[in-house]
Amino acid sequence: LFAPSSKMAAPILLRLLALLPASLCFQLAPQQRSLGPAWAPRAGAALAQAEADPGGGDDDGLSLGDELASQLRQALGSMEKEELRASDERVLDSMVDERKQAFNAVQGDLADAASKLQDELESRLEAELTSVKAEAMAKIDAAVDKLRASAAAAEPA
Repeated sequence: LFAPSSKMAAPILLRLLALLPASLCFQLAPQQRSLGPAWAPRAGAALAQAEADPGGGDDDGLSLGDELASQLRQALGSMEKEELRASDERVLDSMVDERKQAFNAVQGDLADAASKLQDELESRLEAELTSVKAEAMAKIDAAVDKLRASAAAAEPA
């Protein structure tokens, strides 16, 4: 499951243990009712040794990751199907929630970018319309002035 000297093995396995049902955790460590680095005396000793000597392993050749994985396999094998299903549901729900959060973050960023782009396009369009309106009014004013001048010139004095 993990490399024997992996420093990441303990935190990852402890996180996995947090997803397991409480009844399974009690089976893993009946004398210890909480999850943590020392959830079982032997695992706690293995964790302390792994932190003190990251290159070495236990005397029996098992690393902390191997020992925890073995205990997890034994406990999972003794779980009822309903508990396994509930555990799987929690894991899947957790994964879905993480993906939803990531998707919502990306969706929010895209919405912000689209909003900024829309505002920029609207301001450009407004500026262009104002420019076209000003040119049209200038042409109309010039045409009106020209008509007034030609009407004034055509009128007998």
